[in-house]
Amino acid sequence: KKNIINRLIRLLGDIKYDSIKLNKLFSQHIDNENFRSSVYYYMTKCPSDFFNQICLIELDRQKIDQIALNQKKLILKYLQGANKNFISEAVIQKFIEQVLTHAELKVSLLKIFQKFPQAKYKEFIKDCLASEDDLITLHAILCVKKLNDETLVENIVVLLKHDSYSISNHALDALLRLPGLRAKRNAIDFFVQNSNDLDIAAKVMRSFVPPENDSDYFSKQVQQIIISQPEHQLLQDLNEFYEKLLKNQSSFSQVTLA
Repeated sequence: KKNIINRLIRLLGDIKYDSIKLNKLFSQHIDNENFRSSVYYYMTKCPSDFFNQICLIELDRQKIDQIALNQKKLILKYLQGANKNFISEAVIQKFIEQVLTHAELKVSLLKIFQKFPQAKYKEFIKDCLASEDDLITLHAILCVKKLNDETLVENIVVLLKHDSYSISNHALDALLRLPGLRAKRNAIDFFVQNSNDLDIAAKVMRSFVPPENDSDYFSKQVQQIIISQPEHQLLQDLNEFYEKLLKNQSSFSQVTLA
């Protein structure tokens, strides 16, 4: 009978069958070890303000460090699937303050911040960028991509030389997305230093957005590569990239003069 009820609860979640009566019924079984996992599964499929309040109540009525690890995971999994309007800042803050020692919970929090980027959690993300756990670092980089905060440039630049290809690759992606002149200078400098790496060179030329200023710094860096490496495998792409930078520089100067 227990297995049948669990399967039924999960099935209702899979078909996203939502109703006030079901919400109230399932909330009565949130503390039942036999059904808790299935109820949270249903909650992830049918997120609502009602269930968000349940999560908050679960955390309010006992110290968070006394809640079973599996239940913490279920709560965070629910929050990952919830709609933005239903995310409880109080719940998030409790996890940030009190469960930072568990790597899996950190990753779960970072997944939430990837979906709902907010500057108020920047310090947490910055700390995670310096983590010795590669999975935490990787998910922190993914947060930076969404956060669009140029003050994190230096934290990302350090990761360009990371031993993990996945981390260094995502760090370059993040750097190319960040706004501001400092991010763009670092991207071009890294491009120059690694111009013989075809993957890096192709990625930078494909994704680099020229800055809105009339500095010739960027075009000169690319021009130097063309001059010093006349047989570069991506010479045609380099020439097109150089022309793109020159055109942007010229267009900005014309607009400024006008």
